[in-house]
Amino acid sequence: MDKSVLYVALLVVSLILSAFFSSTEAAFLSLRKVRIRRMVSDNIPGADRVQRMVEQPEKILPTILLGNNLVNTAFAAVATVIMVAAIGEGSGVLIATIGSTLVLLILGETLPKTLAIKHAETMFLFSSRILEWVDILLMPVAISLQWLSRKISRRDGVDPMALFTEEEIKTAILMGQEAGAVEDEEAELLNKVFQFGDRELKEVMTPRSGIVWVEHGTVLDAFLDTYQEHTNTRFPVFQEQIDNVTGILSIKDIFAAMARGDFSADAVITTQLRQAYFVPDTKPIGVLFRDMQQQGMQIAMAVDEFGGIAGLVTLKQLMEEIVGPVGEEGSQPEAEYEIIDENTFHIDGGMQIDEINDELGIDIPQGEYETVAGFILDTMGNIPVEGEYFWYKDLRINVDEMRGVKIERVIITRAKLGSL
Repeated sequence: MDKSVLYVALLVVSLILSAFFSSTEAAFLSLRKVRIRRMVSDNIPGADRVQRMVEQPEKILPTILLGNNLVNTAFAAVATVIMVAAIGEGSGVLIATIGSTLVLLILGETLPKTLAIKHAETMFLFSSRILEWVDILLMPVAISLQWLSRKISRRDGVDPMALFTEEEIKTAILMGQEAGAVEDEEAELLNKVFQFGDRELKEVMTPRSGIVWVEHGTVLDAFLDTYQEHTNTRFPVFQEQIDNVTGILSIKDIFAAMARGDFSADAVITTQLRQAYFVPDTKPIGVLFRDMQQQGMQIAMAVDEFGGIAGLVTLKQLMEEIVGPVGEEGSQPEAEYEIIDENTFHIDGGMQIDEINDELGIDIPQGEYETVAGFILDTMGNIPVEGEYFWYKDLRINVDEMRGVKIERVIITRAKLGSL
């Protein structure tokens, strides 16, 4: 066979293999793991093989990249030999370099990758069988690259065996929601689960100013007056100063003692205390929820960096961060917001800024705060009184209800066009 024919054949084969490896790489990186699992459950031929490869990216990617680099190098080398033989060493090398770069870029990279991304599953189903044989041929070098890939991944804190990242799951939820496979309420619940693990206690706790306290030495009559106004199930007890919490008073213990006849009207009730559970206000609420479950705690006192009481949180409050407000038996929970008309909203002061913006189409800026109440305090620079208001852009923000220094309810009115 004429050498020139052999060189041209090698050039064409190298280009075809370059297109194969490039398209395989693009298809592999574009695969949706949820879709692959669906293909496996539908018993599509080759889906099991694809899933094995997807679960081991640190094994398959080095093989693809190594193969691609080898055939690209071979293409450039053969092109150089052909051009040098045809027009001489000087111009031949230059033309071969420019020509092979352009050909590989267009026919070996851009075009194959574009097509592969559009048909990722179909493409990789086809190429995965060939890739298994390539993996065997390149095994000695590929194993070294796989080892290096694992070392780098573990050094950077990445689990190379992880099937899904958080962002991939969130994307799958969004895609399912857009396709109608996941209901809006289900998507909201799932997204709240992810947010739950990322938030700190100080973002969701009842602040110090909103706590209903019982002082050490309180008698039954005085406590019942407090309970009549605040029907909580547990009350933190302090001695001399609020930061000195001595325990938790459970209404169940009080009623049980009353039923036994242990308490008279002037009896001191703070002898019936349960141990207080103290945690830093920076503790992630996902970890706190697990710890409270394991230790059988229903309430936790949040402590700030200076050792003072910053607030408290109950197990019920933590659950409500996922499922939303839960009312008392026989009563409906108060909604986080009420739409009075298309431009007026009655909002809970503790409602999250991102929820308001998403659900009501209001443009309140993000900042060093998480809630509407935080935004108001940050903007006003002082504790407001009921009825006080201010303007932010086209929004009139009115403090409708206060409890002590806590902003309970807010009325936000969007100014109509031409009324400003």
